[in-house]
Amino acid sequence: MKKLKLIPVLCLALLATACGYSEPVYNKPGYTPVNGKVAIPTEVMKALVDLCHQCSFADIGEKYEKTDFIRDASLPMRGISWAGYSGSKWIIRYGHGGIGFHYHELVFEMRPSVHLVAIEDDSCDFPDTKNCDF
Repeated sequence: MKKLKLIPVLCLALLATACGYSEPVYNKPGYTPVNGKVAIPTEVMKALVDLCHQCSFADIGEKYEKTDFIRDASLPMRGISWAGYSGSKWIIRYGHGGIGFHYHELVFEMRPSVHLVAIEDDSCDFPDTKNCDF
């Protein structure tokens, strides 16, 4: 009889664990990480925002909508989880909410002008980005 009383407690513990999403630790070897959007060059952020047709991004550690269940319409559907640089290259890694939550990792080169040089995920084919859902 005591075992049956533990089942609801275990179910609640599992549910709390499943709902308590936290960002996995991430680092890109050879790149120096930055702490927020303010450290990312304006030109790089503009290129990123232009790719997703003027969408908005939550800063590192800020809340954003990770599901299709919109709880707060003021939150962006994308959140930067990591950003860093190596020389004139910048990597931006961000989570993309909605159906099939996933990450994008984009590499920008700043010289001679800011341009996308790589997409390090399986979401679309580079350099043909017309079918990409940034």
